[in-house]
Amino acid sequence: MRSARLTWKGAFHHVMNRGINKLKVFQKNNLKRKYIEMMSEKSKKYGIRIFAYCVMNNHFHICLENTSGNLSDFMKSLNGHYGQYYRHITNSKGYVFEDRFKSTLIQDENYLLIVIKYILQNPVRSLYVSDPFDYQWSSINEYFSTENNTFVVCDLVEEQYFSKKEFSKSILSDYQKNLDEQLKNQVKFCGDELLSFRENLVDVTKLSKMNLIEKIQNNFEYEHSIIFSEINIRSHYGKKLRKKFLLRLRDELGLTYKEIQEIDLFSDLSIDYLRKIVYFLQKET
Repeated sequence: MRSARLTWKGAFHHVMNRGINKLKVFQKNNLKRKYIEMMSEKSKKYGIRIFAYCVMNNHFHICLENTSGNLSDFMKSLNGHYGQYYRHITNSKGYVFEDRFKSTLIQDENYLLIVIKYILQNPVRSLYVSDPFDYQWSSINEYFSTENNTFVVCDLVEEQYFSKKEFSKSILSDYQKNLDEQLKNQVKFCGDELLSFRENLVDVTKLSKMNLIEKIQNNFEYEHSIIFSEINIRSHYGKKLRKKFLLRLRDELGLTYKEIQEIDLFSDLSIDYLRKIVYFLQKET
């Protein structure tokens, strides 16, 4: 069973995917150009703000804001239409991308800037170029440009660094210091390239987890027209609601049973009992 995307209107994400079986779905420049053109078109259609992107031979990275709440529709349309185009151009059949896209939630503006620089450094990491500004298929040259026709939101970078020279210095300095150290355990290897942050970047601190638990709780209360503090867990309906919320915490946040047990609503239940509840609920679905 696939878990639902953890997102909401205004949430920031690092989105990525690669060609199925490491297929070089963007190997030619015209293919990279087409994907970027589609990204521009779809971002406007679905109301998604793009802060950075990089299209490599076999994968892509996008840093975006789910401004309209249509992230899934945006990515489905973008990758779906590109897949059709790729199959037509190459006279091929079958899937183009690996499964559904990967998406990492970005909770902190400091990490947002790190993600942007990480994305823009990707061509250097892959040894395509020695200077990220020499790579044509990323958003790096959109910032501080005198042209106003870009679909990339440049304000965040331009307000932080004031000039292209300062931005360039920061990117190259971070690369020389090894940006992976800044990300610490928030990065994983995917195939032969450092492709994605952990999908549970939100688990870095207990505070960020509690914030997300609160958001999910608020959504759950709204959906069921209830208030958690008023749930009667001795009633059949109350027990049913608690089980539903338990499954949502597991599916959407990936919380451990020990972490769930620390929440007041589940404090009276043992870890073994929580595990059994989830097991039987998943069998039912």
